[in-house]
Amino acid sequence: MPRKNPGPPCIVCQKPSVARHLCETHYSRWRHHGDAFKVTRPDDWGDRNKHPLNHAWRGTKRVAEGREDRWDDFYAFLEDVGERPEGDFHLKRLDPRKPFGPDNFFWFERATRPELTEDREWRALQQRKWRAKNPVRSKGYDLKKSFGISLEDYAERLVKQNGVCAICHRKDKSRSLAVDHCHTTRKIRGLLCTPCNRSLGAFGDSVERLQSAIRYLEASR
Repeated sequence: MPRKNPGPPCIVCQKPSVARHLCETHYSRWRHHGDAFKVTRPDDWGDRNKHPLNHAWRGTKRVAEGREDRWDDFYAFLEDVGERPEGDFHLKRLDPRKPFGPDNFFWFERATRPELTEDREWRALQQRKWRAKNPVRSKGYDLKKSFGISLEDYAERLVKQNGVCAICHRKDKSRSLAVDHCHTTRKIRGLLCTPCNRSLGAFGDSVERLQSAIRYLEASR
């Protein structure tokens, strides 16, 4: 909101001042740099900012390894990389352990051809349709892939547990019981409801932490 009573003219540009006899622009420079006359942007900043490779140049500084000092000069960067090839290309490093530089870059083309994208989307759609029509076979496939057990193995365990969670002895109303396994040995331990399965994961399957939690709860009674 503009001031009702503008201050005296700025001592630099004669615009209305906001503080210390400086306009908003020069007062901001003084606050940040201690010098109202200091210009941080180069003279060609506007042209550089509009250059089609400006975004690629700024991206070379975002990687953890950074870029070589030579590429701090935008025009040295342009001289080294040349023009971007036609297509969807972006800069990558030949050696990802080293910073970007004249000898450590190449133009990489992304796989974004329309026919490939459409093919992936079509196959994903067909897979979702198949899984919706074949939920039992789909579950059997997932069990075999993730845990190495069949639907029959799962059903047998479910019967032994009377259809309830092995920890809280309740049914999971929202979904079928999850297969719980040891992440170290991959051994199947039982079938758990969602809350119990997530709780074990939150405790990192640590017996010591679980026992400590029990002592904590007993002490607070």
